[in-house]
Amino acid sequence: MRMLCLRIYSICREAVTIWKRIDATLEQEKEEELADEVITRARRKSFRFSEVNILTGAELVYVGDETNTCKVVGDKKVEYEGQHYSLSGLAIRFRRDASYETKGVQGTLYFEYNN
Repeated sequence: MRMLCLRIYSICREAVTIWKRIDATLEQEKEEELADEVITRARRKSFRFSEVNILTGAELVYVGDETNTCKVVGDKKVEYEGQHYSLSGLAIRFRRDASYETKGVQGTLYFEYNN
C-alpha cells in the first residue's frame, strides 16, 4: 500500500511539473503575442508631404548628389524624368545608379527641401 501511495505521489508531482511547464510556455506565448501587437501598433505612419507643409510642385534635392532633383506631384509621390516614385523608391534608384547595393531605405533621409 505504501508503494502505491508513493507511486501516486510521484505521478502527481510529474503532472504538476508538466502543467507548470505548459503554463510557462503559454504565458511566454501570450507575452510574445502582446509584444508583436505593441510593435505593430507603434509602427510609424507613412510619410505625407502635407504633414510637413510641402506643397505639390515643390522641388526636393537628393542629398547624395545635388544635381538630382525631383518635384512633388502628390501627397506621397514625386516626379523624376517623367516618372512617378515614392521618396524611398527614388532614393533606391539614385543609390543603385551610384553603385550601392540597396534593398530598402527611409526615403525622407535622402532628400532636402529648401523653401
